[in-house]
Amino acid sequence: MTSPIPFRPGPPGSKVAIVVEDDRATSLLVATTLTQLFTVYVADSANRAMQMLLEIPTPSLVVCDVAMPGVDGIHFIKELRAIPKLAGTPVIFLTARTMPNDVAAGMSAGARYYMTKPFRPGDLLEKAQKATGVAGPAK
Repeated sequence: MTSPIPFRPGPPGSKVAIVVEDDRATSLLVATTLTQLFTVYVADSANRAMQMLLEIPTPSLVVCDVAMPGVDGIHFIKELRAIPKLAGTPVIFLTARTMPNDVAAGMSAGARYYMTKPFRPGDLLEKAQKATGVAGPAK
């Protein structure tokens, strides 16, 4: 397997974010939004994200869908939390699941924020900044 290549490098010296999303259009929108602040890697499944996490610099942020084939986002984040160097990594769930029990499960799994689709890119960027302490893009 080849080493993961970032979706697009972020600003010079930027921290790393990983987007775990099986819908290509959504992952493109999320990754494009986050490259204003981060160097972004994209995985189309939880299994691929776990493989990537062994090969890329430790991420400062994970943005993850909940409903994905195979391992869902809740179980992925529980696995992530079991890895000592990743246990404190901020997680934003970005999902179409809107029921109160879904939100509760996401927050219990360790999400910093739980956002629902459709979403506003500016809201995602704001939450990413709050979660990581990364300064906003230059204007």
